[in-house]
Amino acid sequence: RGVAAEFDPECSSGAKSEGVAWKTRVELAMRYGSPSIRDSLHALLEDQPDEIIILPLFPQYASASTGSALAEVFDVLSRHPVPATIRTIGSFYDHPAFIDALVETTRPLLSQFEPDHLLMSFHGLPESQILQGDAGGEHCLRTDDCCDKICAANRNCYSAHCYATARALAGALKLESGEYSVCFQSRLGRARWLDPDLVSRLPELAAQGVERLAVTCPAFVADCLETVEEVGIRAREQWHELGGKELLLLPCVNDHPTWIRGVVDLVSGATE
Repeated sequence: RGVAAEFDPECSSGAKSEGVAWKTRVELAMRYGSPSIRDSLHALLEDQPDEIIILPLFPQYASASTGSALAEVFDVLSRHPVPATIRTIGSFYDHPAFIDALVETTRPLLSQFEPDHLLMSFHGLPESQILQGDAGGEHCLRTDDCCDKICAANRNCYSAHCYATARALAGALKLESGEYSVCFQSRLGRARWLDPDLVSRLPELAAQGVERLAVTCPAFVADCLETVEEVGIRAREQWHELGGKELLLLPCVNDHPTWIRGVVDLVSGATE
């Protein structure tokens, strides 16, 4: 996860979407890791591109993820001459390019597995960060239904984005309200984090008689420790200890062809 960048020099060959042709160079960058944002941006700037597009690969916006990545991007760019137009792509929590890829990734496996329930587990966030994003201070976490729809007060709220993703995916999969639920994972420290937590949600589902549980992690576009280890290993072990029969970890969109086309659509939309 991190930042991918694309540029468009004067050339007519390359990837195509809806009649648009590009000659592109794509650089992957990690916010904390290698290749770094600094090194990837320098690699692009050496070619003197006409345009650089920054795509943070975080579907839902949070200052700790998307915000941090973009801050690093512009800090690097501020230190170097940039002979290019800079464009950024924002959150895509309910964009068809992302939801369609989620559906194509999960639907065949759900049909085969036939779960009793689908749990959508998003990466957690301290409630303090949610409250900091509420400019008016009168909406986020004030009521139980504050994330039921996107409005002016929560348009940049991570929690609201997560629930919007869940609604979009459930609608595309034609799930009823009782057939899926949302939780958050990866808690750290003693601060109050978003509820419900994955670790506490599993006993609740087991007590409700759920035996075959499918889990998807739509806060990630690529499988990682938080999906493969935290859910695929630890959560599965907990589920079996609770008496659950099977837990299926659904893969992230990863390199699914529908998601690859979706990325092209996101990038092409940024140039329009």
